[in-house]
Amino acid sequence: MLYEYYAEDVVQRHSETRPHENRRIDQHLLQSADCAFAIPRPQPDQGLIALLPQGSFFLKLRFSLATPYVSRDDAPRDGKNPVVVEWVYRKPIVRPTSWKGLLRFAAREANLPSDQQLRLFGNDKEEKRDFREGRLHFFPSIFDSSPGTVIFNPHSRKTRAGTVPVTFGCVAPGNNGDFALLYLAPFGSTAEAEAKEDLRALGRIVSDALVGFGIGAKTRKGFGLAKPHYTCLEVWSRRGQWTISEKGDFPKFAETLAGGLDGGF
Repeated sequence: MLYEYYAEDVVQRHSETRPHENRRIDQHLLQSADCAFAIPRPQPDQGLIALLPQGSFFLKLRFSLATPYVSRDDAPRDGKNPVVVEWVYRKPIVRPTSWKGLLRFAAREANLPSDQQLRLFGNDKEEKRDFREGRLHFFPSIFDSSPGTVIFNPHSRKTRAGTVPVTFGCVAPGNNGDFALLYLAPFGSTAEAEAKEDLRALGRIVSDALVGFGIGAKTRKGFGLAKPHYTCLEVWSRRGQWTISEKGDFPKFAETLAGGLDGGF
């Protein structure tokens, strides 16, 4: 803790005295990082997947943004409302907790049974006893490009004119991201039957979340929506790895996902 405090103090004082040079150095390092490193994508080890309980699976698909993705980053950087980025690659990111909250909301809106919601997501934060962990484990989604900006111009109710434009960091439409999750089934004779039931529900709420509700902030204004088409739907289970669909439509996502796993897990 002491080391972090003094390190932050030194960095802040150094930035105040030499801001322009620091900015040039930072940009150079970021450009070098873009050239030297490839952004990691969720890719499970089939040998480890085979060790999981019967009914477990890993699911991944690639989606593309139809409207800008806006989120909030608490880290101080240039700009008052920066989009949240990954620490190492400095690329925009959707945190695993954001995915979990969004899919939980979609499950409630879809009126999934309460016992199934508890099975998938676990207890709410307000729960005081009988804690239970959900079977879904989410992974971050890192977008391809660097952050952009979008400008909001709030209007006065009296004059109906703009006041002070506000700049927000965003991810532009057309950028791609990978949605990935792990469904970890418990040991037991009913695990596979429950996994098939959960998979059908998952196909519905993932489609609703990405195309209907949107990810990130300002979704009620139409931000954070995905295009109605996805690419490269892949699943790993104890049976192995296979591609269910190279490309498809989200309205038929649940049907496509369930049909690809008719043979069981």
